[in-house]
Amino acid sequence: MKQSLLLFLLPFAVSVASAQLTPERGDKFLKRIENNYSSGDIYVEADGSRHGDYNFGSKGPVERLFFGDFNAPVEYFLDPSFEASREGAIGFRVYPDSAGRQILEVKYIPNYEEAYRQLEKEYPTIGIPAAEYFTTPEARRDSIAAHNRVMISKFYEELPKCFRIASKKIYIGDTLAIRLYDRIMQAVRDYASPGKPMRSTDGESVTFRCVVGHDLWTLAIQSPGGGMDKLSSLCKRIISDVRGGSLDENACLRQLGD
Repeated sequence: MKQSLLLFLLPFAVSVASAQLTPERGDKFLKRIENNYSSGDIYVEADGSRHGDYNFGSKGPVERLFFGDFNAPVEYFLDPSFEASREGAIGFRVYPDSAGRQILEVKYIPNYEEAYRQLEKEYPTIGIPAAEYFTTPEARRDSIAAHNRVMISKFYEELPKCFRIASKKIYIGDTLAIRLYDRIMQAVRDYASPGKPMRSTDGESVTFRCVVGHDLWTLAIQSPGGGMDKLSSLCKRIISDVRGGSLDENACLRQLGD
């Protein structure tokens, strides 16, 4: 089973890079450009800041738990392979504070396994041993399949409601913030799958998102390869380093400069 503050738009000057992030094989992906705001309404916060009515239409339930208060100039979200994860989805976003300093905010789910195991008990599925499958009456197999569909549907519906979302914020330099924005913007803009997607029933799914003018750009890929996998690996390393209390910005910049 698998499973989304104040905003001052980053004054990023987008640099155009000649290298494109193109994988060596086809991926399952979705690329989307939509309005950053869902209406023309303006909201004024207690501190006097103003922002629009954000559009969260492309964000799934967990993404909204992570990033459902505003659309940050840069967002990264990873829904990991079930087989590889014990802690569920992770992500980060980059945005400026009221003084213009750049914040990198990591999001994660500290109670993921606890919530998962609890709901497994509440919505149990029924298995049929392989040796007994063909001797089990068809009506019984159909009944079990119907039961499992209901249980799995309820499991996924309730799981995000059980999550406790944690975050860790650090300040980063303007150079790293700009380079992250540029690279993710280029990834969304330039990505094109070179062939038919590989058959896959699991594997991690990653989402890159950025604000460009009044638009919200999104690129979601299942089991990314090539350059997109390299970019996702850097994002995962950033999350791990921030959670560990030490982010080497120079190392990140070197990798972004590749």
